[in-house]
Amino acid sequence: MTVIDDGRYRAALAADRPDRRAMLVRVDGPVVTWADGTAEEMDTIALATGHRPDLGHLAPLPGALDGAGRPRHRNGTSLA
Repeated sequence: MTVIDDGRYRAALAADRPDRRAMLVRVDGPVVTWADGTAEEMDTIALATGHRPDLGHLAPLPGALDGAGRPRHRNGTSLA
C-alpha cells in the first residue's frame, strides 16, 4: 500500500492532532459512514490492531503459526 501525504497528515502528527475516529459503521462501495452519521468517500481503509498482535484467527490454519504463536513466514510471505 502506498500512502501519499501532501503534508497535512505529517503536520497533524507533529502537532499531536491526527484525525482519529471510532470504528466506521458501514461501507457501501467507496463511501464509508462513521458512528456520528458522517459519510465520505475513501480510496483506502487500513485497519490496525495496535501494538500487540492478536493472531488467534490463524491458529486453525495448519503451519501458519510456530510453537510460540508467531506467524511462520519468509520475507512477509506465509510458509503455510
